[in-house]
Amino acid sequence: MRTNKYSEYSDNLKELVEKHFGNIHEEKISSFIDDYNANKSLINGNIDETYLEIQKKLDQNKDELLKLQSDLIYAQRVARTGSFYIDFSNKEARFSEMAAELIGFADPKQLEYSNDLVLLLRKNILKEDLNKIDEVWAKALQEKKEFEIQFRVNSISGKIIFVNWVLKNIFDEQGRLIKVAGILQDITNQIENEKKDKEATIILEKSKVILIKWSRDPGFPVIFVSKNIGHFGYTPEELLDESFKFSSIVYKDDIDRVKAEIKTFEEQGLKEYIQQYRIVTKDGKVVWIKDQSFVVESLGKIEVHGLLTDINAKMQAEEQLKASEDKFRTLIQNSSDIVSIVDHQGNITYESPAFYGIFGYEPSEILGRNVFEFVHPDDLENVLSRFNNLVEHSAEGNQVVYRFKAKDCSYRYIESVGSNLLSHPHISGMVINSRDISERIEAETQLKAHSENLEKINKELDQFAYIVSHDLKAPLRAIYNLSEWIQEDLDDKLDEGNREQFELLRNRIKRLESLIVGILEYSRAGKKTAEISAFNGFEAVKEIIDAMGAPDNTRIVIDPQLPVLNTEKILIEQVFSNFISNAIKYNDKDEIIIEIGYKEDNGSHCFYVKDNGPGIPQEYYEKVFGIFQTLQSRDVVESTGIGLAIVKKIVEDKGGKVWLESEIGVGSCFYFTWK
Repeated sequence: MRTNKYSEYSDNLKELVEKHFGNIHEEKISSFIDDYNANKSLINGNIDETYLEIQKKLDQNKDELLKLQSDLIYAQRVARTGSFYIDFSNKEARFSEMAAELIGFADPKQLEYSNDLVLLLRKNILKEDLNKIDEVWAKALQEKKEFEIQFRVNSISGKIIFVNWVLKNIFDEQGRLIKVAGILQDITNQIENEKKDKEATIILEKSKVILIKWSRDPGFPVIFVSKNIGHFGYTPEELLDESFKFSSIVYKDDIDRVKAEIKTFEEQGLKEYIQQYRIVTKDGKVVWIKDQSFVVESLGKIEVHGLLTDINAKMQAEEQLKASEDKFRTLIQNSSDIVSIVDHQGNITYESPAFYGIFGYEPSEILGRNVFEFVHPDDLENVLSRFNNLVEHSAEGNQVVYRFKAKDCSYRYIESVGSNLLSHPHISGMVINSRDISERIEAETQLKAHSENLEKINKELDQFAYIVSHDLKAPLRAIYNLSEWIQEDLDDKLDEGNREQFELLRNRIKRLESLIVGILEYSRAGKKTAEISAFNGFEAVKEIIDAMGAPDNTRIVIDPQLPVLNTEKILIEQVFSNFISNAIKYNDKDEIIIEIGYKEDNGSHCFYVKDNGPGIPQEYYEKVFGIFQTLQSRDVVESTGIGLAIVKKIVEDKGGKVWLESEIGVGSCFYFTWK
């Protein structure tokens, strides 16, 4: 009975151990079987004793196995790793707790062997990854080897995790798949860390901050450098070459300073420091960098870890700013204008050199004092009001003119404008820009006096011209009338020569009267205030010609493009009337041809009156615009010689100009511009 019992026990020992402890620790189970087989020879000698010893040993190892199993489960949970096998021939399946959890199941019992087990295993795997698993597994089956694949699983917590699956396919002698065994591992943290590392690498490569490590050996050989060293044209391989020394790319004017600073840092025991120096790029450019260094001891050697930043643009901006500050400082120091800074109460904190030169004070006599102490009492109220308004409203003030007391107690006129920069971090005050206008005020005073005197003289001249005109014209009319009466009384006694002389006398009286009228018109030219109205060039010139009554042998061509202006219509019509009448009066041709046109002249309106008359010699181009100037004797063509002078005065008073072009025997063209 006992022999049969032990024989049965021997045959089923392995099955019993596997039933209690699973398929883990096969080496341990084999050890137990080997122990049993080794002791089997003792059965015939002392079966009872052997049975008791084996039973005792099994109890001891059972406790040990339970502890090992517990440790293994704990280790798998910590490592987020689980194991499994599926035996298709014996229709068995075993998943560790961690393996079941990684595949999306809370209890390994849910994964007991069934015909639907494979489908069940696919349940929680993301659909996007199933095809990839099928392809890899099919290939591994075909090649009869194990494989490894990564896929995503909807975990029992609801989160998606990444799982690494190592699977071994086991085949029978006929090459049929009979069993699979594998390991599942949660690699979510690894994937996320790799993603972060990749993102960090991308950021670093795009960053202007370059990571570098070098030793303190001579020349500072480079141990590591990030790829973005390419910002300066170099490759990491070039800097990591054994023959390369970082000092070789430090700008020659900076290398001694850099070495001296590092030596000082070492002597002071500093573990972190910042330097700014220039390096030479691969293409030969010199650029500024900031080097933030950290001293680190690695494997008994001193290394320096650095962060290199391109600050070339910043340094250039600072240099430009410094140059600009120097420039403006020089301008202020040498400017004749005054720059003052006062606080919100008017206490003086700064005066530019121009102030001391103009008012004669020393800095010690003015700084800290209140600016309103020096303002003339009659101007103080206005200046205070403007200043307080500027303080309250933080806006740029309007110009204000006032008198400021000099050291010699005299007052000088200054013109000031202020800016509220109380909130400016570098100014913190009211900036007052001033200019000494004492000479200008004096000149304006004199000019005003001269203007008033000139206005008085002009009024007297106008009055004189009117009186002369009136007082001269009355006797002339009397003489004219008297000559007619005498001629009538003596008509039967006068010969033809006497009659011609009386006619000549009356013509001279008419000419003198016209001269008086012309002088009066000339004196008033430019002083008239004419009404602004629409001047339709084409229509207005036609009306002037119609009113003038041109001879029948006159042909006048008017440019239809003459503009419409909103201007002093009476004055521009007077100019046209004079030019047109002269073109008719002085024309020597059988057919008088006159052309009136228009063209642009640098933004001004340019008009012209062209004729086919005798022409004017060049030496008279300016003379004809003078008063009392005529080119023909007044006995040939009656004229006062004032018309063109009046035209010139009207045009120039309106900001225009007048000139002529002429060719003897061909004609003349008179131009004028009108603004």
